[in-house]
Amino acid sequence: MIKRCVPVKFERVEADEEQPENVGRIRCTYKNLDFGFETSECFDTVLLAVGRDACTANVGLEATGIQMNEKTGKVLVDAYDKCVGTDKIYAIGDAVDTRQELTPVAIKSGERLADRLFGGKPELKMDYNEVPTTVFTPIEYACVGMSEELATETHGAENLEVYHSYLKPLEWKTNHEFHDMKKGIEHREDNQ
Repeated sequence: MIKRCVPVKFERVEADEEQPENVGRIRCTYKNLDFGFETSECFDTVLLAVGRDACTANVGLEATGIQMNEKTGKVLVDAYDKCVGTDKIYAIGDAVDTRQELTPVAIKSGERLADRLFGGKPELKMDYNEVPTTVFTPIEYACVGMSEELATETHGAENLEVYHSYLKPLEWKTNHEFHDMKKGIEHREDNQ
């Protein structure tokens, strides 16, 4: 699952002398929004999930001093969901920049905010790095934790161990053509 990236170009591979197995596949060139690099990969199928609009335009947020991501229209917040540029305004859910657009995440964020403001737990905050997510397509995709790029930036490549393994779901045991792939990234120092 490739998150926080925008596609730059899609093209059908007509010829590839270096990797002939890519002929007929779709080459997707995309830009990573977190790290700024651009890269290409080839796939049999590409699913483009475009997300949701924040619907923050024309509601007067600029009068409050709230800072917005001009490109997405989403609200910028700190680690405690306080809107950047204000002292007493908070935001959670789909209107917030760089947060998962998942209903359970918004619910838990709201609970954490209520605990901080009214429950006597001012340091309690949501850990957005450990939120699992999935895409329910005929071949399901799921991920949890840091991407390899973020883990490398956070801990350094020399402190990571990257594992790849192949799995086969029970329902596919009779079909020998397909398999599932698992990738794990472990921080050597604390085995996480």
